[in-house]
Amino acid sequence: MAALQVGLREVVGLTLVAAVSNVIYATYRHEQFYPTVVYLSTNNISIVLLGAVAFMLVGLLGASLKKLFFGKLEFDEINQITENSKFAITETCLALTIFREDLSVRAIAFFTVLLFVKIFHWIGEMRVEAIGQRRAIHPYGTLSTCIDARFIHFYRTQFSFLRFSAASSQAIAPASFCSFLRVRHSPHVC
Repeated sequence: MAALQVGLREVVGLTLVAAVSNVIYATYRHEQFYPTVVYLSTNNISIVLLGAVAFMLVGLLGASLKKLFFGKLEFDEINQITENSKFAITETCLALTIFREDLSVRAIAFFTVLLFVKIFHWIGEMRVEAIGQRRAIHPYGTLSTCIDARFIHFYRTQFSFLRFSAASSQAIAPASFCSFLRVRHSPHVC
């Protein structure tokens, strides 16, 4: 007997079809908005289906943000994130057992946001470490190093100009201020 293999696309498609058909059924059965919402929020099957859809949307949002900010992850990064996530999820679930009476949708949403922030922090930390190692190996061989050198040169030039402006202002400002006071309090000026 052949093993049944179901891919992620099939699971997502079946879940979306089941959730949409459940919402259509609730709308058809109750006909008004409030009873429909009450049914969707109290029926166990509806809660599971809508929770699965919310979980998929959060996963899609996370994947989109990851692709936007970090691009394609390398194999080592994926392994490190998986290893760190195991411990982070376990620690947070143990901490949530203390507050199980107060566990709500809001708390689960905060838990999800916390997990996303941790994962993005880990990815950023790994990327910065990788850039530091590449620069240690090839200090002048990369384009980013040349761009950084130009930025530092521009910054130093601007900073020296600002120091010159500040020094000249400090030398001129007291004399200008004193002459302003003399002119203002002079009885001969209109």
